[in-house]
Amino acid sequence: NTEFVADGNISAGAPVILTSDGKAAEVVGSSSTTAAAAQTPDNWHSQAVNQVYSVWDTSNNKLVVLWSDSQNSNYGVYRIASLDSSGTLTWGTKTTFYSYGTSMINAAYTKDGKIAIFFEDAGGSYWSRLVVGEISGTSMSIGSVVDMFPANNYGYGVAYDTTNDVVVCVITDYSTSYYGRARTATISGTTLTRGTAVTYRSANSDNSAISYDSTLDKFLVTFREADGSNDLGGVVGTTSGNSISFGTPSTGDTSVYCTKTSSAYDPNATRNLVSYYDASTGNVRAVVAGIVGTNISWGTPITVEYTNNGVDYRMPVTYNANIQKCIITYTIDGTGTAKYVIATVSGSNVTVGSAVTIDSGTYTTNMRQLTCPYDPVTKQNILTGRQDSSSAPGDVGASIVFNQEYTTQTSNLTSTNLLGLAPEAISDTATGT
Repeated sequence: NTEFVADGNISAGAPVILTSDGKAAEVVGSSSTTAAAAQTPDNWHSQAVNQVYSVWDTSNNKLVVLWSDSQNSNYGVYRIASLDSSGTLTWGTKTTFYSYGTSMINAAYTKDGKIAIFFEDAGGSYWSRLVVGEISGTSMSIGSVVDMFPANNYGYGVAYDTTNDVVVCVITDYSTSYYGRARTATISGTTLTRGTAVTYRSANSDNSAISYDSTLDKFLVTFREADGSNDLGGVVGTTSGNSISFGTPSTGDTSVYCTKTSSAYDPNATRNLVSYYDASTGNVRAVVAGIVGTNISWGTPITVEYTNNGVDYRMPVTYNANIQKCIITYTIDGTGTAKYVIATVSGSNVTVGSAVTIDSGTYTTNMRQLTCPYDPVTKQNILTGRQDSSSAPGDVGASIVFNQEYTTQTSNLTSTNLLGLAPEAISDTATGT
C-alpha cells in the first residue's frame, strides 16, 4: 500500500481521490441550480426586415440569422453572432448571400460549419433555390445556387440527414396542383448536386415542415391536408444515396383546421413532436409522431394553449439537450406576447407545463417569423424574429436569449483519479494508506 497525506478529513470507508498536488482527498460533490431567465431583447437590425430565419452552427458555436433586406431590393442577407454564458450576443456585419430578391427563407445546419439555405428567388424567376454557406468567423463563403423546383411555391422546409450527408427540401408545388414535393441534394465543399424531385402526397398539401429522426435515419414531413379536410397530415421519408422515397401519408389529427405545422425530433424520447395551430378553435396543439418503418404511429393530440386571437404563422419546436425535452415557442396575435412551453414526451403521449412569457417589452411586441435555435455550450435558446411596428423604422430584427431552469452536478471525481476506499479515518494533513 502507498501512503498519502490527507487533504481534508477522510472518513473510514469513504471513496478517495488523488489530487493534482499528490495528496489524498475524500470524494465530494455539489449541485447548483440555474433559474429560468430571459435576457434583455437585442435589436440586431434597426431597419425593416422580412422572411427572418435563424440556425445554430454547432461546429463554430455561432448564430446565423438570415433575412430579406427591405432596404436593398429584398436581397438575401445574413449576420453571424457569438453567444456568451451571460446571454450577450456579439454580432458581425450584415452581408449579402444572394444579390436578388429573396422570399420564403428557410435553412438547416449540416456539418463542418456549413448551412443549407433554401429560398425563393423573388427577383423575377420565383424558382425555389438552394445554396450552401460555409461559416468562418462572422462571415460565410457562399457556393453556387441551384434550382430545386419551378416557380411560385410555398410551404418551404429543409432538413439534413446526418447519416447519409444529404439535404432534403420540401415545398407545396404550384406547378402540380399544390402537391407535396421533395428533392434531395448532396454537398461537397460548397457545391450542391441535386437528386430527382419526387411527390410525397398527390393532393394539396399546405404548410409543410420537415424534421430528421437521427435514431431511425428517417424524415418526418407534416402538412395541412388542404384538399378538403384541412386535417394534420404526415408522411415518412427515407433517403438512399441522393434520392428519397416516402411511405403512405396518414392523418394525425382529424378534428382541426390545421395551419402552421412545425416539428422536431426528441432523441431522449425517440419520438418526433409536432406543433400546429387549429384555426377552427384558436388552440395551439401538439402531438407525438413515432416512426415505425415507413409509417407514423400518432399519439393523442393535446391543446397547448387557447389563444383566442390566433398565433403567428411559425411555431418552432426545438429540442433542448440540457433539459432533454422539447420546447414550443409561439407569439399570440393581438397581444403580440412571445411564449414557450416545455413539452415532456413519454411514449406516444405529450404533456406540457404552463406557458412562460419570454418577454413582452420593446422588441417582442408583435414579434413574428420566429425561430428558436439552441446553443448546447451555454445551454441557452435564442428566440429570433421580426418585431412588427406601424411606426418608423418599421419591422426590425430582434432576438431574445433565454434559458429554462436546470441543475448542474459537480464532483472532484474523474475517470482517472480514484484511489479506492479509505480503510480507516484520516485527519487533515495526517498520513494514511
